[in-house]
Amino acid sequence: MLSKNRFLIVLDDVWNENYNDWMALRSPFEAGSPESKIIVTTRNQQVASMMGTVSAYHLKEMSYDHCLSLFAQHALGSTNFDNHPNLKVVGEAIVKRCKGLPLAMKTLAGLLRCKMGYHEWEDILNSKIWDLPEISCDILPALRLSYYYLPSHLKQCFAYCLLFPKGYEFQKDEVVHLWIAEGFIHQPKGMKKVEDLGSEYFHDLLSRSFFQQSSVSKSCYMMHDLINDLAQYVAGEVCFRLEDKVNSNGQYNVSERVRHSSFIRQKYDVFRKFEPFYKTKCLRTFLALPVFVPDLAVECYLTNKVFQDLLAKLGFLRMLSLTGYCISELPDCIGNLSHLRYLNLSRTKIRYLPESLCALCNLQTLDLSHCKKLTKLPQGMGNLISLHYLNIVRTDNMTEMPLHIGKLINLKKLSKFIVAKGNGRRITELKGLSHLQGQLSLFDLQNVAEIRDVRVANLKEKRGLDDLIMKWSSASNDIRSEVDEFEVLDMLEPYQNLKKLSIFFYEGSKFPSWIGNPSFVNMVYLNICDCSNITSLPSLGRLPLLKDLHIERMCGVSLVDSEFYGATPYFDKLFPSLETLTFREMSKWEKWFQPLEFEAAEKVLPYLHQLVLQSCPKLVGDLPNLLTSLIKLSIFECPLLTAPTLSLPSLRELNLEQCDERFLTRLKDLTALTRLKIENISNLSCLPQDFTCLVSLQVLEVEDCGELRSLWQEGAGFENLSCLKRLAVIKCPQLLQLIDEDEELPSSLEYIEIEDCSNLVKLPKGMQKLRTLKDLHIKWCPKLLSFPSESLPSLLKNLVILECTSLQSLPKGVVHDGSSSITRCHLKQLEIVGCPSLLFPSGELPAALKRLEIWDCDWLDYIPERLLPNSRSLEFIQIGNCKNLRALPHCLSTFEHLTELHVNQCSSLEYFPESGLPIHNLRALLIFECENLKSLPNRMHDLTTLQHLTVFGFPCIETFPEGGFPPKLLSFTILGCKQLKLRCAMWHLHKLTSLKDLIVGDFDRDMVSFPEDFTIPPNLVHLQI
Repeated sequence: MLSKNRFLIVLDDVWNENYNDWMALRSPFEAGSPESKIIVTTRNQQVASMMGTVSAYHLKEMSYDHCLSLFAQHALGSTNFDNHPNLKVVGEAIVKRCKGLPLAMKTLAGLLRCKMGYHEWEDILNSKIWDLPEISCDILPALRLSYYYLPSHLKQCFAYCLLFPKGYEFQKDEVVHLWIAEGFIHQPKGMKKVEDLGSEYFHDLLSRSFFQQSSVSKSCYMMHDLINDLAQYVAGEVCFRLEDKVNSNGQYNVSERVRHSSFIRQKYDVFRKFEPFYKTKCLRTFLALPVFVPDLAVECYLTNKVFQDLLAKLGFLRMLSLTGYCISELPDCIGNLSHLRYLNLSRTKIRYLPESLCALCNLQTLDLSHCKKLTKLPQGMGNLISLHYLNIVRTDNMTEMPLHIGKLINLKKLSKFIVAKGNGRRITELKGLSHLQGQLSLFDLQNVAEIRDVRVANLKEKRGLDDLIMKWSSASNDIRSEVDEFEVLDMLEPYQNLKKLSIFFYEGSKFPSWIGNPSFVNMVYLNICDCSNITSLPSLGRLPLLKDLHIERMCGVSLVDSEFYGATPYFDKLFPSLETLTFREMSKWEKWFQPLEFEAAEKVLPYLHQLVLQSCPKLVGDLPNLLTSLIKLSIFECPLLTAPTLSLPSLRELNLEQCDERFLTRLKDLTALTRLKIENISNLSCLPQDFTCLVSLQVLEVEDCGELRSLWQEGAGFENLSCLKRLAVIKCPQLLQLIDEDEELPSSLEYIEIEDCSNLVKLPKGMQKLRTLKDLHIKWCPKLLSFPSESLPSLLKNLVILECTSLQSLPKGVVHDGSSSITRCHLKQLEIVGCPSLLFPSGELPAALKRLEIWDCDWLDYIPERLLPNSRSLEFIQIGNCKNLRALPHCLSTFEHLTELHVNQCSSLEYFPESGLPIHNLRALLIFECENLKSLPNRMHDLTTLQHLTVFGFPCIETFPEGGFPPKLLSFTILGCKQLKLRCAMWHLHKLTSLKDLIVGDFDRDMVSFPEDFTIPPNLVHLQI
């Protein structure tokens, strides 16, 4: 999504000083436009020095007037004291004591918001806490005061959140469940749920500014690092984060009084990390962070000794989270943790759970979500009488439920129930689970044995359910019971509070009347898929709050008409709230009719914003008219759909793929359109004349149009597209040129991409006039001989030329030859790949160049020194598969900003320059399959900033340079150096105290074991041989 686009990113309150983490975070942003900006806020000067490319800007304290206004806003809901004059004097005095710090004022104001008495404010002003020396604990008095006045039930909840490190983002439900497991929240009297009480506690802390909402996700929250310091201060020795207790000698300082602990999960967690826990015999919390693990996270491994030895000694544990670890089984001793209330094994590789788990009579939460290898649950699950939450979402290999799960009458969350025919696993098990809340997925409904079983399950009385998924088997060879599926679905009618409903693989011939009944006043989402025997869609247009409707693979439906809309004289509007409507893979659908009585008025789909039609090969005729609110229209693989003239005044995005080219000519009033993508329109020879009047268009993408010969008809052009910023033409083999000789591209363009246009012979003239152009990408255009005679725009930042096999020269201005008549480009990225006919002109590359990549260019035998003398700003160089390259430039060592150097598959390269490599900022060096290379670079031990070194495929190397390796390596990979001998005096691995990852292999063929004096680096975590 960021690729080549300009963006602004704000990283707020950064505290992490780890350079590797910053490099990993920075990497995806490098694909964006060089004009992009990243703003970082931090209280740590080291962070500013590491991340910044310009001098840090130091914020000053807020002015007194701004402070007073901010305080009043949070304490009184107004920017002044006009409505509370009696509080003005004492309020001003409190503000002065906050010393211009916004967080201190917000937190105190949140405390006073529900205290409107003068004496209550005066008590805060005169508190002795103001007079405690700040230096003794480094906590602002105003923050200590805010904590002091918290109710006792909130104090322990807040202090517990010390377990979350600075910068950690958490979700409300995640925290509330932890509080409940620790016993901080007790069941309230009356009908109120303990979860609701926990939510109140959470929002109380949020309203008092102890928590703040994440700027990234609305569902996440975090603590300011000053508030985190406060939590650490008030928690004392009771709570600790493992990473915070390491002294200068690498030892952990952990008190025996610790009750709650957390630690950051690493890729390889060895037993040494957990040795401090042997002192904490009364530990209640063992929490691996982060609690939420994304699907693409790095796999993490935990030593078995934690299970075999440590857990058995932590007999007072209430909360155990091992989420995200690659563990496949639990030991039987898990059943001895009799106090355990919360067990999180989500996103692990657990295959089964021991039966001893069923002895945990106090267990309230069992999270097994995303355990994709889990095949079954213990058969004694019915003994877990205290279980409230059983999360088995995305446990795809689990094929049956344990026996008698209906005994778990306290269950509030059961994310999935798999129906079976045998006793103890039938749908009747749901009968007593009257407290179920949230989502419930019913799988294998074809196994319902009798209709009365569904009646006994009684979904209609489970009032806490708001998201219901009903799924029959998709396998054609599965034996379905003889019970009428219509009756089953009819009896599965839920309570009318339902918000979301999904139905899959239902084989009844019609839907029961409750589906679409307007009494479901809270229904916002409906998904109906793969119901092969349905010939007519249910009446859904009267659902008052339905916003998202998805109809997919309903292969028996040929007609959508007034029945679908539910048209009656009693309803003024149909689909009155619908915003997104999707039809996908409707193989027999032919006609779409709108009710005649509503045709002339905007009473059908009045608020529809997005319409998707995909793979409807027989659909012909009209689309609904008067879609005045439609913002996005996507039509894919609907070749017969032509439609009459369609007015879409609000449309901003249009995507068309495999459609009749005549459909384009039917679209009118596209004055609001900003993005147009046209793909695989087989008979399209040029864009319609009307499309030259898209005055708001910013993005135009044309792809895979085999008959396209020019973008516009003769005489038409870009003159009216004054807002166009991005133009991409891809896979158009008949395209000879973008525009006519006498035409010009819009001067507003910022990005141009031309790819896989096999007959394109030239580019448009006048490109020098595109003063806003930042990115130019020309790829797979084998007949392109040269660029226009004039130079490229001076502000061009990125130039990519890929597989243009006939191209003979670079555009003028890329390499400056000293001529004053040619405009010099200020490129920051130059990438040249697969251009065998290209010859580098003499001259210098741009001084601002930061990234240089040259691949598959056999003409390159050396890089002239004169080409690079001003390129001191280079940060990244990659040279690959240049088979004739004999040498790298000697000036390489002078590139003081270079951070990464990759040299790949340069078979003629024998030596690195004698001057060595740049020593100031180089952090990654990769040398790959340079088969004739005789040695590594000189003075590698001087590369004090190098952290990642990869050496692969050098059969000629016999020794390493004198002096050993760079001292601060974090990862070292050496493979395929068959002549290299393992001599410990030469390797000096014992000196690499920072090394975490070591991969070695395919060298010293005579070696059968490591030498006796071979010493593993002291902090090595991962060794691969």
